Amino acid sequence: MEQGLIKNPILRSYLYMALYEFFGMVLFLTGINCSQNDASVAALGLFIAATLTGRLSGGHFNMAITFAVYVVEGKWLQNLTVGLSIVLIDILAAFTAMLISIGLLGSDHTFALVPSGNNKNYSLDYMLYLMLIEAFFTMVFVSTVLFVKYRRVSATTDGMLSNLTVAIALYVCVRMAGPLSGGGLNPSIAIAIITTDAVQYGFDNGTSHNGHILFLIPYILGPLMGGLIAAGLLNLSSKITIDSEEADNMAVGRGEHNQAINPADEDDGLSFEENQRRNSARGMTIQLDEASGKAALRKKTGLERVSARDYLA
Repeated sequence: MEQGLIKNPILRSYLYMALYEFFGMVLFLTGINCSQNDASVAALGLFIAATLTGRLSGGHFNMAITFAVYVVEGKWLQNLTVGLSIVLIDILAAFTAMLISIGLLGSDHTFALVPSGNNKNYSLDYMLYLMLIEAFFTMVFVSTVLFVKYRRVSATTDGMLSNLTVAIALYVCVRMAGPLSGGGLNPSIAIAIITTDAVQYGFDNGTSHNGHILFLIPYILGPLMGGLIAAGLLNLSSKITIDSEEADNMAVGRGEHNQAINPADEDDGLSFEENQRRNSARGMTIQLDEASGKAALRKKTGLERVSARDYLA
């Protein structure tokens, strides 16, 4: 998914973010309802929604993804307001999509998020089973999102290819989780679908269309657990990547690389431009530290981290 472009959380930025996130979620969930959660339609719907809106909103459409990004960034107070805003926008958009879907399809033909095995089993063991299934497959899906969102560990920086990768991950996870838990993987959508069904049919009126409101517990807590695990995996992978780069830099400092950089090069009497040309030929770039005004050397890796703070300011 694309990183968002909103850098300053001014009112106008919030409005743009809200508009695009809202539109993307409505498009995504309406497609799910119209196809009865067909995995291919859900994946393609997410791809289109993320492509159309991701550049301005980040294209989350999922409370678990927002929670994971919030944990990865670790700016608990700074990002709290915008994180909660995204969650509320997605839930509001999900309810709007349910109303649109009911108008298009009728109340009996919208997608019902219930366990495919036994939607009348409310035992603690079964709830824990559903929670674990939702947590595992959400972890796989959200990990894919995070690993293409953060460039330090991403295999590509191409936005369209990243969106396609996420869409494929959603397709695989829904196909695998669907027969086991119903394939929710999204607390925002679960809240809208199950609550709408409860309002229309009652908590449990014996019909096959809806399940008990208690199913909200595994469909919310499971994906949030999966998002938390995915955030931990990303942080671990980022640390491993950083440690690897630090080891390379230490090797350069010890003269173990053929193109080792002499830290004194920038003071050897050559002009800044001459030093820049020389080090560029060595596969290095020179960047000015704006705070100190001194030249700093850095490998041209192309793996500079694209932080989600571009989105969660």
